[in-house]
Amino acid sequence: DAGGIDSSLQSHSDSLRKFGTTTIEFKWAPLSIDVVTKIKNLKSTTAMLHGSKTPPDLVLVGAGVFDKLHLALTDEDSQSERDVVTRLTAELRSLHQMDIPTVWFSPPTVNTRALNSDEKRSQMNEESIEDMRRVYAELGVESSVTFVLDGPSFTHERVADSFDGVHYPDDVYDAGSQILFNALDWLIDGPDNSFASSYNEMPRITGNPFLGMMMLCFAIIGLFFFDGYFGISYLAQIFVGGNNVAPSELYHDALDPIFTRLKLNQSAKDWKIESQDDDNELRSLLGRSSTSSSLSRRR
Repeated sequence: DAGGIDSSLQSHSDSLRKFGTTTIEFKWAPLSIDVVTKIKNLKSTTAMLHGSKTPPDLVLVGAGVFDKLHLALTDEDSQSERDVVTRLTAELRSLHQMDIPTVWFSPPTVNTRALNSDEKRSQMNEESIEDMRRVYAELGVESSVTFVLDGPSFTHERVADSFDGVHYPDDVYDAGSQILFNALDWLIDGPDNSFASSYNEMPRITGNPFLGMMMLCFAIIGLFFFDGYFGISYLAQIFVGGNNVAPSELYHDALDPIFTRLKLNQSAKDWKIESQDDDNELRSLLGRSSTSSSLSRRR
């Protein structure tokens, strides 16, 4: 079983796989009209409106590549294809209205040079598929689903790895799978999805502008009032009186032992006054130099 590939299975056919309690069902629908039919069958066979069977937790839909190859040959075919896409949009909206999460898989980047026939290189090249992506977006397909898995976003840098122009190695599809799995926490909403429920509650808990403003005020008080206790130290002045115990004055006493340890012959207060005098002297010198330079320019 090299690569886990079962060659006995038909490639272009429906398939059903089970992984534990999870069931994945694949429906082969190469054309947009086939997708419309499959969605209608899905709604009718499961009788979701009557609740006789559990609806699917997630529906992943994709189309577009083979539409360009088989249908969009003339202007009449192009108009017919637009009508089909409009019907597809209506079916996707019906799934969304039934609270069924739906994902639209936009066609990946096509490696035009690797396509194995002239017909494919003419009809389903990357430029034609890009036109098809625009048609889907224009007619509301992308706005009718819960999530859009953008194929070109994780394939355009690996287009050279597409061996037949359409298919990619497994590691490329792994990247798209990770994008989809990262979105499952909010795509699938249910009682068992504890991560999604806790995530949805986060903004209501931490996103409080009043708490943020309060922390900003605390920081301003601590910076401009020299008080690491957010202004509470100033309450001591009520009992002592005067400004001798104000935090803005006490830092001189706090720095004096440091000055003594460094063997400086001045206190913190004297050092502050002296530094202010040095600053004033420096400003005066700068003022004189600017005045003399202006006079020299006048001369």
